[in-house]
Amino acid sequence: MREPAPKRQTRIAALVEARGSARITDLADELGVSVVTVRRDVEELAQRGELRRGHGVARSLRPIAQESTATGDTIGMVVPERNTYLTEVVQAAREAAEKAGLRLALHIAADERGTERAVRQALDAGARGLLLAPRWRTEAEARADHTWLAELEVPVVLVERRPHRGSAVYGLDCVRSDHAHGVHLTLEHLTALGHRRIVLAARDDSPTARVIRSEFAAQTAARGIAEGCLVMLSSRTAGPDPR
Repeated sequence: MREPAPKRQTRIAALVEARGSARITDLADELGVSVVTVRRDVEELAQRGELRRGHGVARSLRPIAQESTATGDTIGMVVPERNTYLTEVVQAAREAAEKAGLRLALHIAADERGTERAVRQALDAGARGLLLAPRWRTEAEARADHTWLAELEVPVVLVERRPHRGSAVYGLDCVRSDHAHGVHLTLEHLTALGHRRIVLAARDDSPTARVIRSEFAAQTAARGIAEGCLVMLSSRTAGPDPR
């Protein structure tokens, strides 16, 4: 399904603001749309006063502190394409970076092989550290990224991802939402209303969905209601075995 123009334009504005400037061709490649489409979006954003349009480039309206660019104090953040779940995370990371006197440069991983490419792009642009939310729709994809991730020579923090114990990247710092507690709060609310037959509709092609499914099974079992609770897979690519 084609992404609506307003949502795409919001993403373009966020990318330009995070980087200070971005080439139209690079934005088109990262967003998976034509150069003509991005050029039209940039024109509309410029008319609304959300960015400045140059020859083949879009520029942020916000000046970037000279001391930050001079010392290369830039943090690269890599997130999957079309992941609205991380929008607030990106904004919070940008605000935290600014308070620390740093610049956050956002990079988009457009496909399953795009994470490493986006990381290399961030490092080539001078990033001194990385906030990384790999796609990792399957365990196999996670294992494929472990080798090159373990060899990176800059600090890396995994965002909304936690590698398994014993993996090559288990020692990396990570931060993620407390999904287990979210499942707990949901079940507390529903069972307090008297519900004992609860259906979870979830994907299985994301690390977040796998955590939620696992916690749902464990917590309904602990409450003695597992027999009446079902999981429905809500993705065309989902299957019974998330590995």
